Amino acid sequence: MLAIFSKPIVDIFWAAKSQGLISPLFIVGVSVPALAIYRRKYLIKKTLANPYDNLILAYILIIGFITIIKIILVPQYLFNSINFFARILSVTSFYFIGKYYFVNDYKIKQLAYVTIASTIIPFFLTLAQQMFGKVAHFSDVAGTGAKSAFYLHGRHGLVRISGIYEGVYELAFLGLCASLIIFSIQISKERLYNWCYIMLPIAIYFLYFTYSRSAWCLFIFSIFLFCLIKQRFKLLVAMIFCAVIIYALVPNVQYRFEDELSFVLGNSDFQRIGYGRGGLWLRVLNQFGKQDIIYQLVGNYNLGNAENQFLGTLIWFGYLGLLSFLLLNSILTIKLYSKLKLSAQYDDPVSNVKSMFACIVIGGYWIAGLGNQFNIMISTQWILWTWTGIIINNNQHEAIALTHGQEKNWTIA
Repeated sequence: MLAIFSKPIVDIFWAAKSQGLISPLFIVGVSVPALAIYRRKYLIKKTLANPYDNLILAYILIIGFITIIKIILVPQYLFNSINFFARILSVTSFYFIGKYYFVNDYKIKQLAYVTIASTIIPFFLTLAQQMFGKVAHFSDVAGTGAKSAFYLHGRHGLVRISGIYEGVYELAFLGLCASLIIFSIQISKERLYNWCYIMLPIAIYFLYFTYSRSAWCLFIFSIFLFCLIKQRFKLLVAMIFCAVIIYALVPNVQYRFEDELSFVLGNSDFQRIGYGRGGLWLRVLNQFGKQDIIYQLVGNYNLGNAENQFLGTLIWFGYLGLLSFLLLNSILTIKLYSKLKLSAQYDDPVSNVKSMFACIVIGGYWIAGLGNQFNIMISTQWILWTWTGIIINNNQHEAIALTHGQEKNWTIA
């Protein structure tokens, strides 16, 4: 609980790595899952008996094997090899933390509120910086004292809030998670804590004004799939209507999708997609195809960041890594979707939160990483892998159906 709460605060110190120090993000990213799993070491035998646990372990072993080969082939990229493997090991480890630490409805509900509470400090610190100027010296950027230091500027004079982070996605994802958790608890007709009603508009504010297309698309996808599975068709129609109206009336929203829309309408080429990411993807693919066959199989680091989690996995871990990544995503998606359908008729807060996170995780697998390297963002993946472990291994609904002979409504004890 403390790790999830404090992670957005630790991420504020991202600039420490540029000052010749060991990044607090790296220390926490390695130590927290290591200590957590060590405290549950007696469950290793049970882990090996679970097919989904074995799937996660197999994925980690494959990436580890690929990493060892790359260290041998390109020792000059030793740090890159260790860094990327450590990231993948850290985030996937939280699957087991979700499985072994959040084993009942009470703890799951606590985790939902802790996730909302984790946004309080970064949200209010960013708001204070916007209103009063310099209030913190967490990085060279944040320490300039100018309000504009907390912004990224884009086309059409668009101003995006990056806050005290390296980019906009941390704030956008925090806003997405907080707003969707509050939404899923609220529609279960359970009264929220009063402070949650304060956090909801702030979460939506940051979700919107970061102008993150990935976060927007993930938000819409999650709401859409949740309402569809839960058969809340009136709410679904209302959400679609609101999205269409916002796009039609707000120029800033239109600006964020102008390249994609122009390509669909045949007014521009693929290279302009994603503010020029399309051109980057084509160049990277072309350069990757010119690599020796061994580097195509296990990847290399000399092509940079492809700004796409699938293409990034391909060039950094080769065909073997990409195939493993796609297989892992596909199997977990099928399992999460089956859990989502099974919980469709239950309307208690815990069921709704788990259902919402199933939607978020599925969208995270296939949508959120189209314009960035989402699968190695520790700040976001900690949350998603924790909930993946919870959802896949929580068999409350199956137990009820088996005990009573049919699925019945249930509430939190």
